[in-house]
Amino acid sequence: MRYTNPIGQAQGRPAVAELLGRIASSYPTLRPVRISAIDLHHGYGRFEWAMCLPNGHRVLEGLDVITLSADGTRIAEVVAFFGPTDRTTTYTYGAPAHGEP
Repeated sequence: MRYTNPIGQAQGRPAVAELLGRIASSYPTLRPVRISAIDLHHGYGRFEWAMCLPNGHRVLEGLDVITLSADGTRIAEVVAFFGPTDRTTTYTYGAPAHGEP
């Protein structure tokens, strides 16, 4: 298993657990909450999440993209993006991002 986010990356279950544990211990009052459905196709998936205070206030939102194992039974890779998803920007393969020259 491999995990990557903007502040770190790890490969192998023990290293991934250590990285996530280190991040979690830095923010002991926050808890992760999935805030969208899980969208799966062709061995890939995505879902949105938030780190929330005990009162439910969202401190950080993000999106995880997962790759499943070849047999589809395990998560092989997670790539996490921090920040809310921007539904106003669209991209077309080979074209500049909306608003870019």
